[in-house]
Amino acid sequence: MEKVETKYKAKLIPVRVISAQSDNALVEFTMGGIFQRATIPTAELEGDKAPDDVLIAGIPYGVPWEFVELSASPIVLANTLRANGVWTYQQAISSPNKIVAVLQTVYGVDLAALLNYARENK
Repeated sequence: MEKVETKYKAKLIPVRVISAQSDNALVEFTMGGIFQRATIPTAELEGDKAPDDVLIAGIPYGVPWEFVELSASPIVLANTLRANGVWTYQQAISSPNKIVAVLQTVYGVDLAALLNYARENK
């Protein structure tokens, strides 16, 4: 019986070149719903697209924020909004500063965790 090899056909992903040198380019793209940047070989660029396997293998740029674990829960957020008088849509759209204050209160503790995470993953 003959063994049939199937070769992976890379999918071309739209990219925006942020900077390029002769050998490599920093590109911006969205893959898997995540907005990202990576350094890839310039030879792999196909106009304004690059193969997905090349992007995956590229050198990631920036902090991987999508893996930050935040401690605030939707229940804490809901309770804090209500405790601050934001119960309805109308109250929400008429009090954007109140909502920002609530978000800062609920996620304020997480700011230190966020900065520590960034420091550990620079």
